[in-house]
Amino acid sequence: MFYFSLGLFFIFKTFFNDFDYVLTLLFLGASLYYFHLRKDKCISYYLLAVLTNGGILILLGNAIYFFLWVTTKLKSCPYVKKHELYYLLFIFVFSLFLTLHHSSTHDVLRYALLITSPAFFLLCLTVKMTLSTVSKSVLLIYITSMLSNFIYILFIVQVERLSIFTGTENISLIIFSMLLLQILKSNFKLIINLFCLLLFLLYLLTLGSRSTIFVILILLVPYILSIRVKSKYALLVLTSTIFISLSVYYSGNSFMDIPNENRAVSIFETIDKSDIGWDDLIQIGTGDVDFSNFSSIDIRARIYSEAIYLINQKPWFGYGVKSPKVFENTWGHKGVSSFHSSIFDVWVTYGVIGVIVFCFFIYSLYKWIIKGLSEKKHLFQSLFFVFIILSFIQPYLFHIQVLSLWFLSFLLFKKIKND
Repeated sequence: MFYFSLGLFFIFKTFFNDFDYVLTLLFLGASLYYFHLRKDKCISYYLLAVLTNGGILILLGNAIYFFLWVTTKLKSCPYVKKHELYYLLFIFVFSLFLTLHHSSTHDVLRYALLITSPAFFLLCLTVKMTLSTVSKSVLLIYITSMLSNFIYILFIVQVERLSIFTGTENISLIIFSMLLLQILKSNFKLIINLFCLLLFLLYLLTLGSRSTIFVILILLVPYILSIRVKSKYALLVLTSTIFISLSVYYSGNSFMDIPNENRAVSIFETIDKSDIGWDDLIQIGTGDVDFSNFSSIDIRARIYSEAIYLINQKPWFGYGVKSPKVFENTWGHKGVSSFHSSIFDVWVTYGVIGVIVFCFFIYSLYKWIIKGLSEKKHLFQSLFFVFIILSFIQPYLFHIQVLSLWFLSFLLFKKIKND
């Protein structure tokens, strides 16, 4: 049944990507069914569901698991563990924020996304898991997704800035990075790890993303540190060194026969050629922000400038969901957009109080999971910090596929110790 589901996943992601949400309910239904039976297949099907593009349906699935977690805790009360207490505090604070900021549907959706995404992780800690079986499923899903993405980008859409997931290539970058780390933490043979690294290298060469450089650096450091743990990682370090060199060169210069803007260095060139200095990026005055003077600067600089201005006006509790004005001024886009940085998104939406509470909750989970991990510790650190660091320049926190996969990865690392 799983192989049949994987085949459907490949076909829809590759050839019917705009309609792959029809699989979301099927995979979520299978996940819930196996969870009811307390079987670890619920994790494999949940992963398949998360990687489909049915965002609202994924949110519905997370909400169901959240409801199941709440009912479980009500039955077992007062036996609430410390990390669960922190989760309840997290829910309480952001529920208060919802009472302050509830002027749009987007406020409700962001609230639901934040409080429901950790539920599957915490709920499935009680499910008996055979790590080798789950790891094999992750491996097959990784390889299938990679092949699907290659075919979709190179032959179907032929647009390097897209992927089989919702959003730009930066979304696929963090998703494939997290899946790769899950494979490397498993006890597969060295040849399988090298094959997965090779796929990742080939994938990186299709990208024009500047974030590639950061990902490679973050993934490389733990392997250097792990040489003293297991000598076989020395070969992985050598392989990583090779593809970091290639990736830095090819970032913004992909091997695809498609016009490329060399985005990896364009910001430095535009600033160097511009009359605008770095001080102009933060001294934006008062009142309505005029972005006309920033026309030659990378779009992120303009977005971040507006975010800093808004934070200065209402630093403590934020505005609720707010879209950068620069999109409307530049392209006439009036929908809700991200500030292209998770830290700015949270700060503008919930203020410094929201940032502190979120960081406290996430850090408490980090300390809880990493305690007791030995030789896999460096891989979990990579998983954690690749998300955190890239979130400063990418809107990962409010992306349901990325956030759900991140918490799912927490579960798989926690299960190493539990089993």
